[in-house]
Amino acid sequence: MATLLYRLGAFSARRWRTMLIGWLLTLAAVVGLGLSLAGSFADSGSIPGSPAQTALTKMDRHFPEPDQQSAQIVFQAPPGQ
Repeated sequence: MATLLYRLGAFSARRWRTMLIGWLLTLAAVVGLGLSLAGSFADSGSIPGSPAQTALTKMDRHFPEPDQQSAQIVFQAPPGQ
């Protein structure tokens, strides 16, 4: 194994341009495959059949619309603090 690694290192040192081009081509191929085979992201928060989804469905049925009220709280500190 050490002999193989030595030969690979020696080849890489002698032919560094070839190795650099090879690595760049490999990187381009991986990026190209990743972009061409990539799926789409789903922005869905539901997992059908899960206990959490069942609970959320029940909550939506019992509490259909959340209350849209808001409030503002103001705290007053004593002077000097």
